[in-house]
Parts: sequence; C-alpha cells; structure tokens
Amino acid sequence: MNRMTWLKKERLFLWRSPAIWLVLALLTFSSAWLFWLMVDRYVQLQTSFADLAQPPAVTSHLLVPFFKTVAQLALMLMAVISGMSVAQERSQGTWIHVFQQANRLVLNKWLASWSVSLVLLLVLVLAWWCLDSASQIHQPVVALSLLALLLLMGWLQALGMYISSLSEQSGMAILLSLVVFTLLWMLGENQALAAYGVNWLSLMSPLKHFDWLSSGQLSWASVLYFVLGTWVFLKLAAGQVSDLAHGGRAVWQKVARLLLYILIWQMAIFATARWVPTKAYQLSYQDLLPESAQQVLGQQQAIEVDVFATEDSLAGEKVAAFLQAVVPLMPSVTVNYLDPATQLEVMAQHGISRQGSMLVKQTAEGQQGMFVLKALSYEQWFNGLKKLQAPKDDWLVLLDGFSGGDLHDESATGHLQWYQSIKNAGYQVAMMSWQAGLNVPSNVKLILLLAPQDELDETAIHWLQQQIAAGVSIWWLAEPEFAGSQNQLSLLFDVMPLGSFYAGPLVLKDFPVHDINKDFDRPLDLYQAMTFETASDVVWQDEQGQALAAAQVLGDARLLVTGDSDFVNNQRLLSGGNLEMSLRQLDWLLGMDDRIDLPTIGMAQSQIHLTPNQVLLYSALMLLLLPGLMLVLAIWIWYKNRN
Repeated sequence: MNRMTWLKKERLFLWRSPAIWLVLALLTFSSAWLFWLMVDRYVQLQTSFADLAQPPAVTSHLLVPFFKTVAQLALMLMAVISGMSVAQERSQGTWIHVFQQANRLVLNKWLASWSVSLVLLLVLVLAWWCLDSASQIHQPVVALSLLALLLLMGWLQALGMYISSLSEQSGMAILLSLVVFTLLWMLGENQALAAYGVNWLSLMSPLKHFDWLSSGQLSWASVLYFVLGTWVFLKLAAGQVSDLAHGGRAVWQKVARLLLYILIWQMAIFATARWVPTKAYQLSYQDLLPESAQQVLGQQQAIEVDVFATEDSLAGEKVAAFLQAVVPLMPSVTVNYLDPATQLEVMAQHGISRQGSMLVKQTAEGQQGMFVLKALSYEQWFNGLKKLQAPKDDWLVLLDGFSGGDLHDESATGHLQWYQSIKNAGYQVAMMSWQAGLNVPSNVKLILLLAPQDELDETAIHWLQQQIAAGVSIWWLAEPEFAGSQNQLSLLFDVMPLGSFYAGPLVLKDFPVHDINKDFDRPLDLYQAMTFETASDVVWQDEQGQALAAAQVLGDARLLVTGDSDFVNNQRLLSGGNLEMSLRQLDWLLGMDDRIDLPTIGMAQSQIHLTPNQVLLYSALMLLLLPGLMLVLAIWIWYKNRN
C-alpha cells in the first residue's frame, strides 16, 4: 500500500466518523457565540476609549484573545482526533495486519488529522475578515497568532497520538489526552510561577509559547518548542507502535527513551531561548505618529517636563504611558515627577488643579517658552511644542462690555479655566472693553465675543466690519437664550437662529468635513446649543442635520460662530474633546493651517464600526451556516453508517 493510499484511508476514516463532525458542530457554534459576546462587550466599552492616552487595540484586546479561546476549544477536538488514532486500531486488531512500518503509520495518521482539525479554523478566518472590515487590524500580530495556533494544534495531535499508542481503548485514550492537555495548559496559567520568571516549568507549558507568539514576539525558542516537540512525540508514538508490532522493550527502556527525548527537546529550547534573539512585531505607538509629528519631536532641544503627580500614583502611571510614545524620539528631554502637595504655589500660578497635569518648558539658553498640558492629548502636546519652536506675536482679544461670559469667574458656569488653558497653551490673550472708536494694536488677529447678552448696535457691528476688512478674525460663542435678539450679529455671521434650541446636554460624535474637524475623533459635551440655518460651511451639526457651528473665510479674516458657549465653561472644559476642539478653532481662526491634527493615537486601531448588514452576514455564517453544515454532515454520516 503506497503512502497516498494510506493517507486517503486515514482521511476517509476520520471523515466517516459522525462523532467528529458532531464535536466540530458544537465547537464552531461555541466559538462563534463567544466571539460575538466578546465583540458586543468591546463595542460597549469602546466609547470610553477616547479619554485614554493609549486606547486598547482591537487586534491585541479582541482578536488575539479570540485566537486563545479557539486554542482552548481545540484541546477537545485534538483529544478526540488523536485519541482515536492508534488506540482504535489496537482495539480492532487491524493495525498489526495492515501496517508494518510504524513511522509511516504515525505520520499518515498525523497528516490525515489536519483534514478535520483545519475546519475549526474557518470560524477564526471569518472572525478575522469581520474585524478587518470594521477596524484597522495589525496583520503581523494576527499572522503570528495564526502560526502559533497551527503549531499548537500539530503539537497536540502528536502528543495525543503518543498517548493513544499507550492505550488499547479509544475512549480511555481520548479522556487521558484531554486531561494531559488541560494540565499542561493550566501549568502556563499558574500565577505562582510568574514570581520566578521564565523557568523550566513555564517553558514546558504550550500556553506560554502560544502567548509569546500571539503577542507579536517571534521567539524561535517557541517555534522550536512546537516543531521539535511535534517530532519528539511522533517519534515516541512510532517507537511504541514498533514495540507492539515486533516485540516490546522492557518498561525501564521505554521510560529511559521517553526521558532522553524530552531532555534533548527541553535543552534545545533553553539554548535557543538564551542565545537566539526574539524579534518583536507589536504595534508601537511611535509607528502611528505621522512624519510631521516625528519631525517636531526630533527638532526639540533641552525640554524639561514637570509632571504634577508622583511616579507610583495612578495619574503618574497614566502620564508615563502617555510619554512613552514620544520621549524616546526627543534628543534631549528631562521628565520630573513632582509631589503636588509640595508644588501648590507653582500649580496655582499656572492654574493647575488636577494631578497628572504637565508643565513643559524650554531650558536652552535664550529660550524661555513653556506651556501647560492638562489633558493627555497628543495633539495639544505636538502643537504646544511647535509653538515653542516657532513663537508668534499674534494676540487674541476678548471684547467685553455686552454682559457676556466672564473669564475670571471661578463658578461652574464661568470661563476662568478656559482663559488659563489658552494662556498656558502659548496663546497671548488680552481683555478690552468695548467703546465706540476703539483702536486695537496691529498684532491683534482675533476678537472673541463670549456669550454676549446685550444686543450689539449698529456702531458695534460697523466696527466689527472694519476689523474684518483689516484681516482680523471674529469668533462668536453664542448664548442660545439671547442669540435670538442678536439680529445684526446674526446677519454679520450669515446665520438665522431657529425658533428652538437644545435646553439640556448634547453629545456630538460625528462631524462634517472641515479643516477644523480633520482627524478629530473625540466626543463634544455641549449644553443649551443653538441651532440655525446658514449658507456658510457647517462645522458642527446634530443628528437631524441642523447646524450648530459654522465658519466662513472673508479675505484675510475668518469668521466662526458656535451655538454653545458652555462647552468651554469651567464645568465642561475638560469633558471629552471640548478643550482640544476649542484650541483647534483658535488655530484655524488665527490662520495656523500648518497645525498638527491628530486623532487619538491608536484610536483607529481600537474602534469597531460594523454595519447592520455586516453583523447579519457574519453572524449568519458563523452561528448558523457553518455549525449547521457540520451538524447535517454528522447526521447524514450516522444515518449512512447505520444503513
């Protein structure tokens, strides 16, 4: 009987077993059900990822754990397939008469087992396609995870065949294989071993090597563990079959052979782990930084960062994780973690009230710039560094005198924190009271109208028109309750307020295409937002498509109206992306079109956006079609064998 005939015989033997197809039906359905539970849980949590400096990635926190789940389910399938391989031949008394070459017997049974075990991977492939169509997947890590799973399955099949060769009953061989697989897997989960680092016990567990590979680390010791381990157990199984066919060795000789093979196997793994380096394929946050941002980091000289939190505190750990992506790319930087209790005067001077805030300073001779970072925002970080590198003498002026918002009010509805945040971010701010014939310096580039309640008369409107003609930009932060009375101001900004406005909180997550919104992916927390009609470019809008903010360019001047001024008050400034959005709007109004617009680093890799049709398609394939096909095959084969 030639090799292909043997292989076909073994393959047909497995395909004609209804028990195997029934197990496959149960495992494919179970794995698909667990996958959709994991996706549902992840989607529920992903809305909170926008507030994290380094959000979890779909690849490492969803797809790779699902690979591990499939690997755990594969323990049962491998136990059934490999447990039946030799033991069933022994119980039926057929193998001695048909097969005389033990090595070919074992190898063909091992190769034939792949024709069934690979079916379990269909669910994994569908899950991979599903997430790849809904998110950005780091493919090298997925490829290593798939390699780890294939190596693990081959290793389990070889070990199970050796266990099967020791038993005359297939049921006992399946049970014993499952027990051994589970114990070896649990050995890698034993937390007591972690205190001793990487030792011989952890190196014996397939889980440890699977985790190392699936985490994006190409460890040749782990590859050798599976490849050489597969060869060892196939060789031991062939030796056991040969002993049964041609007369057995003594028990002590079998034990000595087993120990010798395992010793050589483990010594090879230890040597490889010690002398062969591991190559990492994890997705680094440095890899996600655009080239413009990396250039800004590389051009910084003598930067000192004072972190107002102790290094071992929760706030300090979050800041350390935030800085980990950028500090290695800076030529000269010093990070100081300071106890806030000893820095009260400095914190009060810069308007810092929360732990984890950072004071970034230039310490090179002749350079004294600084800015404060109150939120873990890479966009604010890079643009703050850019302002230090190329400072400008542009000023923005808050025009007072219309009973508007107060920049010195410390209450929840005041705007003191915003005023301090603007100054700490490197902007030059001044307050001027309105009067007819007011003259402003030539370096004033922006005038702010913060929630004016009194109606602006024709004189004020005419003065604003003169400033616009001179190239000065205007930002009207409207107060919805009083916006309806600002008729002339509405005409100036080309907006027509609608009769109603949002009287409570409103969260915006989706934004129209505009330079201000480029790559912006954080929610906005609004309150009492004014809706209006406009022919200008819409910057914000609600779910009904009604405009909430609009912008236009008039020569060298730029106009912006936002239907809510409360999004930058003391209560909501640090909520979601409110502060970050206000700084974007300031830069656009000041003509800083070269600013670095960044989404939250890693956010594209951490979000899942599945359409209803995608959910329906993949859930039907994974939960109904695939398990249903396995079940129908199991019933059909059972019925055919019965007749």
